Amino acid sequence: MKKVISATHQPSFFSKTIWIILLVLGLVLSFPHSTQAASLTVNSTADTTTASDGQCTLREAIANANSDSDTTGGDCVTGSGTDTISFDPSVLEQTILLLNGELVLSSSMTIEASSPGVTLDGNNSSRIFVVNAGQVVTLTNLRITNGRNTSSTNGGGIQNSGTLTINNSMIDHNTISKVNALGGGIVNGTTGSLTINNSTLWANTVSSTSGTGQAGGGAISNSGTMVLNNTTLSGNTVTTSSSVDNGGALRNTGTVTLYNVTVVANSSADNGGGIQNGGVFTLHNTVIANNTSTNGPDCRGTLALNYSLLNNTAGCTVVNNGGNLLGVNPLLMPLDANGGGSVYLPALTAYPNDGSPILDAGNNATCLSTDQRGNPRPVGTCDMGAIEKQTGEETDRHCSWTVGVPHTFGTDVNLAVTPNSISNTSACISVLKRPVFPGFNQSNGEFPIVWTVVADTGTTFDLDVDFCYSEAELTSSGVTDENTIVAFHLQNGVWQGHTTTPDPANNCVGTSGVTSLSPWTVVGNGNAPTAIQLQNLTARTAASPLGFALMLVALLGLVAGFFLIRSRR
Repeated sequence: MKKVISATHQPSFFSKTIWIILLVLGLVLSFPHSTQAASLTVNSTADTTTASDGQCTLREAIANANSDSDTTGGDCVTGSGTDTISFDPSVLEQTILLLNGELVLSSSMTIEASSPGVTLDGNNSSRIFVVNAGQVVTLTNLRITNGRNTSSTNGGGIQNSGTLTINNSMIDHNTISKVNALGGGIVNGTTGSLTINNSTLWANTVSSTSGTGQAGGGAISNSGTMVLNNTTLSGNTVTTSSSVDNGGALRNTGTVTLYNVTVVANSSADNGGGIQNGGVFTLHNTVIANNTSTNGPDCRGTLALNYSLLNNTAGCTVVNNGGNLLGVNPLLMPLDANGGGSVYLPALTAYPNDGSPILDAGNNATCLSTDQRGNPRPVGTCDMGAIEKQTGEETDRHCSWTVGVPHTFGTDVNLAVTPNSISNTSACISVLKRPVFPGFNQSNGEFPIVWTVVADTGTTFDLDVDFCYSEAELTSSGVTDENTIVAFHLQNGVWQGHTTTPDPANNCVGTSGVTSLSPWTVVGNGNAPTAIQLQNLTARTAASPLGFALMLVALLGLVAGFFLIRSRR
C-alpha cells in the first residue's frame, strides 16, 4: 500500500534552511549601510586639476572624495563613501607644493602616506587644510609646512570644524598674520574634535599687529574638544603689539586633555608662553617647561595636573591631583631626531638628559602603551613627557669648555669632543647614544649605534669629535678592517660621510671641522647607513553589512548542504 503524505506534513530540514537563509539575508539588508568606500592613489606631486591627463593629483583625489563622483576624467578612482587617499611610492619623500589655495575637505576621508611620508607645502601663500563641520578626517605620516593665512583669523596650517585625527605627522613653520589671529599651526573650532597622536608641532607662529579681541595659540588654538597623546610642542611663538596674545604653544577656551606630552621652549609676548587656558585643561604624565612670556612663562590660567611637571608656576592656578613636580627643571635636550619616524620625516623630540627628574616619575595607570617614537611604555615606571627612555639608551652632557681641551662623555656614551672654537664656553652639549642600527634591519658594516649630539640653541662651534665603539659593537657590525670605518652625519634627510681618521688601537674614529651636530653613526666595509624606516600604517576598512550578509549566506548554504547530504544517506 502506498504511503499517503499528509497535507500537514512538516517541511524538510532543507526547506527550513532555505527559509532561514532568506530571513537572515532580508534582515541584514534591511539595516542601513554606508556606501562602499573607495581607495584613491595620488601618483603626481603636481597641484593641478587637468582632467584626463593620466595624473591623479592630491587636489583631484580630494575633489572625487568630496563629491563621491569622478571629476577628473578618469585620472583618479571615483569617490564613494568614506574614502582613503594614499600615495604611490613615486610620490613618497616628495613635496606637493600648493599653488591653487587651500584643500577643503567637505566629506569624510582618510589621507595617509606610508613610510617615509609626504610633505604638503602651503608655499607661504595659503592654509593647507580646511575640515568642514560634520566630517570625520584622518591624516597620517604627513608634514604640514609653510602654510600661511592672511585672509581669515583661523589657522595658519589647518582649520578644523569636524572630527580630525592626526597621526605620526609634523606640523611646522605655519603662520597666521591677521588682526585677532588664532592658531599658527591649527585652529580647532567650537564644533571641532581634534586628536593628535605621536606628532610634533614646532616653529609655528601667530602674528597679530593690533585688535581688541583675542590672539594666540602659536601651535594650536582650541575652542572645541582636543586630546594630545605622545606629542611634542616646541619653538612655537605668538608675537603682537597688542596686550591680548595668549599661549605660545596652546590657547584653550574649550576642553583639552594631554597624555605624555612635552611642551617646551615656546614663547608669547604677553600671556602664557606655553599655555593660556580659559576653559578646562587636564594634564597626565606631561611636561611643561622652559617656555617664556611676560605674564606666566609656562602657563596662564587654571591647569589640573596629574603626575606632571610644571617648571614655572607663576601666573598659573594649579589643581594638584598628586604626583606632580612643581618648580623643577626637567633637564631636557634641545629638540632633535632621537629615534622614531624616518630620515625624511623624523620624530623630533626633546630627550630627557642624564639625571632628569621626569624619568620613572609618571603614573602607570594613565601611561600610554608606546612613546612618540613607537617604543614600548612603561620601562619600569612611566616617564613623564613624550619620550620613554629605553634600556640601553645612554645620555650625558657637559657645560664648561676650554678651547683645545677634550672632554670625554660618560663611559657608556663613548664620544669625545675637543672645541677648536665655541661661541659660549658655558654652553651645554648633550649626547644621546642609542643601541640601534640606522635602519630597522642591519646592513653589512653598520654598527648598532646612533649618537644624537645637540648644543644649546644659538651656540656656534668648530669641533673635533671622536666616535668610539666596544668590541661587542665591532663584532656585531661584521667589520673586518677597522680602517674602513667612516663617521656619517644625518644632514637634510641624507647620511653624509665625513673625512675620518681611524684609530683601531683605541676602537675609535675621529673627524674634524664639525660645525653642526644632530644624529651620527659609524659604518665600515665601504658601506653607508640604511635609511630609518617607519612602520607602514594601513587603514583597514570594516566589512560592510552587505559583505557580512553574503558571507553568512555562504556559510549557511554550506551547513544546509552538509545536512542535506546526510539526510539523503
